Amino acid sequence: MKSVINPDYFDYVIKVVVIGDSGVGKTNMILKYTQDTFKENYMATLGVDFKFKTVHCEDKFIKL
Repeated sequence: MKSVINPDYFDYVIKVVVIGDSGVGKTNMILKYTQDTFKENYMATLGVDFKFKTVHCEDKFIKL
């Protein structure tokens, strides 16, 4: 099993791009998954926003 102490080690890095029409909830969907938060009133995201989440699955560390 890999050490949990080194946060820079990942077995896999998966990049996910979420696209869609304005105002449909893309940012809230990402916030709910990565930070377990939801905001009913959210300012429109202009440009690009990055969020990260580390998942441990079958003795592998995956950075999403």
